[in-house]
Amino acid sequence: MTSKYSELYSVLSAAIKAFSLNNIEEGNKSLMDFLNILDPFLTELPGEKIVLFQELLNESLTYFEAKDYLNLADKLSNDFLPLLEKTLNEYPITEPGHQLSVNLLEALDVTIAAFKQENDSVGNEKLIALVDLLKAETTRWPEDKILQLIPLLTESLQLQKESDYSGLIRVLEKNIYPLVE
Repeated sequence: MTSKYSELYSVLSAAIKAFSLNNIEEGNKSLMDFLNILDPFLTELPGEKIVLFQELLNESLTYFEAKDYLNLADKLSNDFLPLLEKTLNEYPITEPGHQLSVNLLEALDVTIAAFKQENDSVGNEKLIALVDLLKAETTRWPEDKILQLIPLLTESLQLQKESDYSGLIRVLEKNIYPLVE
């Protein structure tokens, strides 16, 4: 479950646990936190998925208003939590620019191919897009890997500036590609 919304699962679990233990104050706090995160998550889902969540929210709200916290915990645990887990797995909504490394590898392949075909203007555009993707992706990388990448990007941009496309291809293929894989 990789998503900028994966915390939804843990916050909902905390609410369920608190309500199950009759810790109403903690349950209310966790439930409010959950609802605050849930709202933007729902706006990124297809309409038919939103309806399922809305129905469960309405049913849960009935228990909440009646202060029937044990049935609320049951509803959240047996219906809402499984739907949330399934949806997070089906729709792994990621942070902007954090498309998984597959997109980074594709961008690298397209950039290299453009320069190999001597289509320098397309290669230059693709290189800029690649650098943007790398900036976003590397926020999740270990520091040592980032420290390896920085001089390679500097060298790549210098080679691009000098129109040394064969050198640029070599750096992209031999040095940057293995870091991205």
